[in-house]
Amino acid sequence: MPLGGCSAILHLVASYPKVAACAAILGVGGTQLSSLQLEECDEKIAQCRSGAPSVPVMPLPMNPIVTAIETAKPIVVEEVLPEALVIDLCKGAPVLTDADIFTVSGKPFLWKHGGADPVRGHAAEPFLQKLEYTSAEREYFMHKVATGQYARVHLQNGDSVGRSTSGSGKVMNNTIVQFSPVVNTGANYKNDARMNVYTYSQNVVYNGNCVERTVTLYEPLVCQNWSRPSDTVRLLHPVADRREDEIFE
Repeated sequence: MPLGGCSAILHLVASYPKVAACAAILGVGGTQLSSLQLEECDEKIAQCRSGAPSVPVMPLPMNPIVTAIETAKPIVVEEVLPEALVIDLCKGAPVLTDADIFTVSGKPFLWKHGGADPVRGHAAEPFLQKLEYTSAEREYFMHKVATGQYARVHLQNGDSVGRSTSGSGKVMNNTIVQFSPVVNTGANYKNDARMNVYTYSQNVVYNGNCVERTVTLYEPLVCQNWSRPSDTVRLLHPVADRREDEIFE
């Protein structure tokens, strides 16, 4: 087996004859070496003396194998926004026409005497029928009157109270106040300006639109002659915004 360490090779060369040292360096037996063996031995000795390594260096592969490491791709989450919810406030509501909307019309009646021909002391139900309220509306208003659920206003000269009733059973359309109402703290006094207002609101379909219809009942305290102004209609959303599949919760 050939001797590869430079320190050992130089020790052999310094301690033994050249042929014996080269035989040991080359790892061959015998005392005779060929010229090629001697040249090989001289080359090793020269490399050791010059400081060059006697052990050959293995070259790196021409095409090193590189293992590609895939990096994780980021997950893109798309935010899906919900569609705007359109609520049909009139789903299942009554459908009304112009004939169902009460409107005050006709020649004005000038109400000149505040306490004349009062309804006070009579049952209200027959008078509310004369004002063309439905049975459901009359029931609602009678409950409001009985429980005192009203808004208090004060009449002024020139105000309209719409269609009004009287104790004798007459009905006057387009009634206009033509006396001077008095604001006082007493009760049942002449030209009393106080008037109670009762309202009933309902969502309905009117001309295809969703509207809030408000029906009103007036109670002038000067005579308690029940009166009805025109119904009011407030648009909630037009027919273009209503869909058959919309749900009101």
